[in-house]
Formats: sequence, C-alpha cells, structure tokens
Amino acid sequence: MKTHLGAFARTEIEAVAGPDLGRSVEGALAHYARRVGEGNPPPAIPSFLESGLAPEPERMTAHVVMVYLADLERPGTEVLEAPPRS
Repeated sequence: MKTHLGAFARTEIEAVAGPDLGRSVEGALAHYARRVGEGNPPPAIPSFLESGLAPEPERMTAHVVMVYLADLERPGTEVLEAPPRS
C-alpha cells in the first residue's frame, strides 16, 4: 500500500507501532474497521481534511491514522497488529 502522511502522523505512528509504515497503517486500518464493525463509528473526517488538495484515499488514510493515534491515548486500547498478509 502506498500512502502519504504528514510529518506529524508519520512520526507518531512510527513511534507507536514501529518503523514499518505500511504495516503500521494497515494496523490502523484494521483498528478503524473493527471500531466500525463493533458499532462504535469513529468521528467524521474533519473539514480541513475534506477540503484538502490531497486525493481522497490519502485524506481517508490520514484520518484513519489520526483516529487510531487518538484511540491509543485511551486506557485499554492496544496497538493492533496488521493482519497477516496472504
């Protein structure tokens, strides 16, 4: 998966989940999907990401990573490993 993250999101996700950015983002996506599946939808994409110049997939990925990082600040939230690649 190719993605572009801002410096803050990249630095923070690497600090939390390790230097393999692709696997870290996959873990964030798995967390986001699990949250949606459990009926606990994440907050909506903020307007500053909605109106950005980046393509839609990049805006969504940035949002997913930021939600994941915010959730990790809550007690009991664990770093989620990315699902195994097949």
